[in-house]
Amino acid sequence: MAGNDSVKYNRLMQPTAELSAVEIPLYGTIKAGYPAEAYNYIEDRIDLNKRIIRNKSGNRCLWVTNRELLAPGISYGDLLVVDTKMNPTNDSVVCLYMIDGEYHLRWIERTADGIQLISPNQDVPEIQVNEGETIERVAVLTHRLKKFSNYRRQYGGYPVDAAGYMEKGMDYNQYFLGVDGYWETHFYLRVDGESMSGDGIVKNDLLVVDKLAEAYNDSILVFLIENNYTLKRIVKHKDYIELVGSNPAFPHIRVEKGTRLEPWGVLTGTVTEYLKNYEVLHSCRPK
Repeated sequence: MAGNDSVKYNRLMQPTAELSAVEIPLYGTIKAGYPAEAYNYIEDRIDLNKRIIRNKSGNRCLWVTNRELLAPGISYGDLLVVDTKMNPTNDSVVCLYMIDGEYHLRWIERTADGIQLISPNQDVPEIQVNEGETIERVAVLTHRLKKFSNYRRQYGGYPVDAAGYMEKGMDYNQYFLGVDGYWETHFYLRVDGESMSGDGIVKNDLLVVDKLAEAYNDSILVFLIENNYTLKRIVKHKDYIELVGSNPAFPHIRVEKGTRLEPWGVLTGTVTEYLKNYEVLHSCRPK
């Protein structure tokens, strides 16, 4: 986002004083690639607030409002979660810095002259920090939350009640599941595979799926195809349909007439945990 939105939403938010406690079932792992055998059991139950907030006094979040916060899989309008009380365990951990009045995502590379702060966004140049100079490290990046709309490349971005979150604080359950109590229509899945990487969906992501959300032409859906789960978009042809990923390295899956194909829900969001998967933010930088 640019202009007034960049300034308006460029601030850190705390968790709300009263956090909801909602446990949603986790239905195992889904193959974001070729279909994998379906799991017919509940592996766990997850409360997003408990999963994301390790230390409430240090937990903060902000929306991506400028290019210095962009990275592989991180788009304008995504929500970044950081911890102000955490110290990075090594130089490869991506942190939030305040530089010239704007937030930046950076990791450290040590040089003969000092250190360089490297952005995950390859369009953003390195910053050399020489001996005696200081740069303010604000927090450690822990998670990225992405909302999806029903149309390609149009992610959810800022919610319509963004101002309310800015004022009252963030409740991560409500951010994804809404405040009206329709939590029973949702379930979670973990990702294994790379066929949806063009949408910023990477291995080990937690998927938020709504069983009753209306699907449109370009929605991403969870399908059950001949007793196998997969995550894809659907493209209809005259005599057959195709299940299509967003990574061109993966072929389309052709589904002939008569094949059992059952949609299980619409993808409405993803959660990436960078403390376990921070190397994904290094993938775009030249070696």
